[in-house]
Amino acid sequence: MLTNKGDGVYEISMADLTSQFKVTDGDWDDPYNFAGSSDGIVLGTPYQLVDGSNTNLFFAGGDYITDVYIEVNLNTQMITVTGNYAEMEKVWYIQGVNGDWATWSTDNQFTKNEDSGCYEINEFAFTSAGEFKLATENWVNEYGSGTDTQAIAFGNFSTQLYVSGGNVAYSILGTFGIRFNPETEVVEFVQGGLGGVNEITVDLDNAADAIYYNLQGVRVSNPTNGVYIRQQNGSAVKVLVK
Repeated sequence: MLTNKGDGVYEISMADLTSQFKVTDGDWDDPYNFAGSSDGIVLGTPYQLVDGSNTNLFFAGGDYITDVYIEVNLNTQMITVTGNYAEMEKVWYIQGVNGDWATWSTDNQFTKNEDSGCYEINEFAFTSAGEFKLATENWVNEYGSGTDTQAIAFGNFSTQLYVSGGNVAYSILGTFGIRFNPETEVVEFVQGGLGGVNEITVDLDNAADAIYYNLQGVRVSNPTNGVYIRQQNGSAVKVLVK
């Protein structure tokens, strides 16, 4: 709870604070329900609050702050946050798949691959079309769709995500592995699971009706030597083209 310093100025000191928060009187109603714009808070710099905004406040340089001091001036509707950025290991989930937006369970939880730095779910069963987002628990951090995000359909194996974006549409059915790269902010889907895709050598002369994609999900008209995803006869497999 903020302490009243007088003259419309409030303050609070905290051990730590994560991104995605609001300033409110507790009723979530105007005139004391403040959030932000699409710009993040820079530590030590006054930031303009937005009355009644649905966009949570977040930090421009990180997601976790220690030794926090916050001052809110209701007269100018400005907030100033000071503290220190700190690293915080995130646990990511895929939410909304098969219509479930509420459950945070190990079934839809990613595991970090320490070798690649990616977050992975080896096998996930998609039983109905719908929408999803990637998020940390209770929506502290989230990724969704942007202008370059494609709906996930058969033959579309990866797409670009964006911080605090909209819901991502999908229509794939069956078992897929999911891989999220936090550096590129790309999510990839692999039919059969990350450990269940077979790599085979293919003769292009005997696969004229197949469609090929590279490992980034981009369609390739004339694949040369390398590893590709081949879509043919209703299935997709990883193949080595020679």
